[in-house]
Amino acid sequence: MHITLLAIGSQGDVQPYVALGLGLEDAGHQVRIAAYSNFENFVASRGLRFLPLFGDYQEVIKQVFSGELGRDLTSQTRNPVRLARALRGLNAIMNPVREQTLRDSWKAIQDTDFVIHNRVSYACYGHDGSTLPPMCEASVFPLWPTGEFPSYICPWLPNLSPLLNRVSHLVADQLLWQSARGVVNRWRTVERRIAPIPFSGFHRELHREQRLQLYGFSPALVPKPRDWPSWLHVTGFWFLDSQPDWSPPEDLLRFLAAGPPPITVGFSSAGTPPEVVSRTVIEAVRKTGRRAVLLTGWAGLGGLKPPDSVYVAEFIPHTWLLPRSSANINHGGPGTLAVALRAGVPSIIVPAAVDQPFWAKRLELLGASPPAISPKNLTSEALVEAIHRVHSDRTIRSRTEEIGRQIATERGVDNAVAVLEAHFRKLPSRNRSLCVVAP
Repeated sequence: MHITLLAIGSQGDVQPYVALGLGLEDAGHQVRIAAYSNFENFVASRGLRFLPLFGDYQEVIKQVFSGELGRDLTSQTRNPVRLARALRGLNAIMNPVREQTLRDSWKAIQDTDFVIHNRVSYACYGHDGSTLPPMCEASVFPLWPTGEFPSYICPWLPNLSPLLNRVSHLVADQLLWQSARGVVNRWRTVERRIAPIPFSGFHRELHREQRLQLYGFSPALVPKPRDWPSWLHVTGFWFLDSQPDWSPPEDLLRFLAAGPPPITVGFSSAGTPPEVVSRTVIEAVRKTGRRAVLLTGWAGLGGLKPPDSVYVAEFIPHTWLLPRSSANINHGGPGTLAVALRAGVPSIIVPAAVDQPFWAKRLELLGASPPAISPKNLTSEALVEAIHRVHSDRTIRSRTEEIGRQIATERGVDNAVAVLEAHFRKLPSRNRSLCVVAP
């Protein structure tokens, strides 16, 4: 089977798809990853074929999270006027990206037997099924409506009733769809010359089609809701362990050997201004007398010079570093949290946007993390308090270790591959070499 994984998004979207792609290759399938061009080296380093989408997504992220727009998007505001203004600013930046991504995605899902995609892969919806290969939606956070908990977009809502919970999911689905509807339907009607997707979106289509859906997170954090249909599968996290030929630099090994396990700090591409984070973290580390490893990712350090108690690197594999850490300060991305939990390392979460507040709330409710710190409330004093708590609160540490032991027994990639292969056996014309679609 020739399989294309359409990974639209940041590192947190691409990395689990790479893990799933490697699992599918190990099972004997041909795999290619379609993602933003920034990830070509990352995908190629894992030996997978790569198909580029759009251009410099790193630069787009910097634009999105810069200035007032970035502050509005990361403040978790409940002010509808401020949120609407932020969404308009976001669309002004993202719409050209969406247009080109639609064109590139359409090319990517041709000449393949099967497509695995995420929710923002809008080229994959609204077709009659005869012009495209069969597809599966795969996500690392819960998207399907449920009455058991509120939507990822508003985890601060009280869990009052199944009806209100389901409504929150439907509202979130519409917010996501309406932000892209104009661009998607203009592309469909003008460039593809096909009917627009209805105002209400494509959720009914997914339900009617019973399109297979995979969720790459652990039931230890989110058990499969009882009201989810049978074609939705919670498989466990899709871990991508560090490459066997990766070795830590000598100065990092000397730093780790020179004292107690450090706090690991990293915000991936979450967009928090680097100079703010760096200054705040360095001050908190100084006040607690602890050490830290600061992973800058795309953000850099903003020109600050760290003290000897802080080791700075752009990238160190979490799977190698976190088991050697005492705690982890992060943005709440499920990939980072999963590795930290598996290592039994408690997290201090500073969620920026999208699903990050949801995961922060889940860990708090499970007793495995202190309350999240909003980016607008990120101060050295708040971090000092959280650092003291995760190192002294036995409940947080024991719950983290308990959840970690359960996650360590799960085989998320294997489970997902097994579900997919069972699905492949039910597909018509399964033995065709390629499913070629109309240009």
